[in-house]
Amino acid sequence: MSSNPIISFDTKKKEVLGNLYRPGTLYTTEPVTTLDHDFWSLGHGKVIPHGIYDTQKNRGYVTLGNSKDTSEFACEALKHWWNYYDYGKALYPDANSILAKCDGGGSNNANHYQVQK
Repeated sequence: MSSNPIISFDTKKKEVLGNLYRPGTLYTTEPVTTLDHDFWSLGHGKVIPHGIYDTQKNRGYVTLGNSKDTSEFACEALKHWWNYYDYGKALYPDANSILAKCDGGGSNNANHYQVQK
């Protein structure tokens, strides 16, 4: 195993905060009443999840933020992963580089093609 971390990271879509309906299964002892649409105007702000997956340690980390600048937010999440808590440099004290695998998704995808008729 390398002394340098190999991570994969990606920012997911923005989610509206509030008592809004989300698809899926919820196990409760009481009924939960929610609004049936997730309009931005019904929410209490937004949250953007950002995930870092350490492929060598098989551990994932999630950072929640609200930055409008995705690249700035990703850099801040990576900086916090490296400098704080018991991650990053605590797990890789002899590291001299980081291999980061990033998702280019959507319109930034390297294989994205626009076809016009």
